[in-house]
Amino acid sequence: MGRPSTRATILKTLVDRGYSIKEKGKSGSFIATDLGMRVYGYLEPRFNKSFMDIKYTAQMEEDLDLIANGKKTYLNVVENVYNTLTEEIKNAKGTVMEKQEEKLMGQKCTECKDGQIVEKRGRFGTFYSCNKFPDCKSIFVKQEDGSFALKVKKTVRKVGRKCPECGADLVERVAKKSGDIFVGCSGFPSCRFIEKNT
Repeated sequence: MGRPSTRATILKTLVDRGYSIKEKGKSGSFIATDLGMRVYGYLEPRFNKSFMDIKYTAQMEEDLDLIANGKKTYLNVVENVYNTLTEEIKNAKGTVMEKQEEKLMGQKCTECKDGQIVEKRGRFGTFYSCNKFPDCKSIFVKQEDGSFALKVKKTVRKVGRKCPECGADLVERVAKKSGDIFVGCSGFPSCRFIEKNT
């Protein structure tokens, strides 16, 4: 997991990239997402002599301490790491992570009337969409009776003013990382105007 000084950064990166989520109601507990498990399944057999082996990372911690104390040289440690990783990268070259197949759900897309609703896997788990993507970008939710309904997009609150850069409506937005509310242009991503908090 890394040294105490890097642990928080590592956990934040795992969450930001969709490999893990914080477990609700349990302080300090994280669980792997479907994407996290698939990435692990790809890396573990290909890099089991290096960073996927807990003994290897424990040895690396020890080597770093020995370098700091002048009992090992930086070049010898780095050379061993380089040689191990080079071999594993060479063996992994050309292999790809297994692609998840779309599963037909037996219902036509209610929006485009041409495609089928399919089950897909994304960074936050299973979701349902039209198999005619990107022509049809409809997302669906599965009801208790097994039928599908169009997922309703979150509505944004207009603040009653226009963007000074492009003239579109200014709306309230929520920052993904911090959860803070800010005012930005409804024309995002074409227009990236945001109001600075004063």
